[in-house]
Amino acid sequence: MKKSSQTLNSEGASFVFYVTLMVLIMTWATPGSVHATLTNDFQLNRTLVTDTTRNGGFETTNTSNWVISAPTAGTTTDTTATNSLSPGPSAPSEGSWFGLTTVSGATGVRIARNTHRNRSQGLTLDDGNILRISADFARPDTLGLTTIHIVPQLYNGNTVVDTLDTFAMNIASSNAYEWVTIAHDWVLPNLTFNGVDIRIDMRSPGSSSSTYTGYLDNLVVLQGQVIPEPSVAALTLIALVGWLRLKRRRV
Repeated sequence: MKKSSQTLNSEGASFVFYVTLMVLIMTWATPGSVHATLTNDFQLNRTLVTDTTRNGGFETTNTSNWVISAPTAGTTTDTTATNSLSPGPSAPSEGSWFGLTTVSGATGVRIARNTHRNRSQGLTLDDGNILRISADFARPDTLGLTTIHIVPQLYNGNTVVDTLDTFAMNIASSNAYEWVTIAHDWVLPNLTFNGVDIRIDMRSPGSSSSTYTGYLDNLVVLQGQVIPEPSVAALTLIALVGWLRLKRRRV
């Protein structure tokens, strides 16, 4: 029996609908932030640090749990907690306080959330194969600490067993005094470890004779795992089966 052009057009529209649905599903799973490299199918297992937990946002109004160090001798550094700056961020990105960092005599400062050696504050890793770290940064328009490096270091007991790859980003002058969120996922290696330290390097390309400034807030550290997501072939099969079922009903 010959099908009418109306029936053929209807079936064609149905197939287009299912294929479009498949494409939308694949597009929805794609991250959109240019400042983040995150796993699409991340399932949270453990929250290690947040804005208000373990001083991830300087909400203790000081720099407790943070270790401030300089890359070279003769460098002076300082990190304090503040709730507003002028010029500077008019408010924290989260909570009521944020970190203000200055460095003189060199072009960088290391801000480590060095909690492993204080076991009462240690960040324990034992549940999941993905480590997710995000933090908010800001810079002044001049003399700013503009290059951000985030480096997790894995421990087993008191021994460093691995230093994970550095995630780096530059904050452009067009983002002066504006909070920029940087986020990244690390796949944890198949090693024996039970703790992690988070190292943040803030650097400037300028002269070592000047004083540079950077702002930091809302450090979040999560541990989770990857959930297998449907493949393109599986999504295509779902679309085809749906189309065939709809076609059979109309015969």
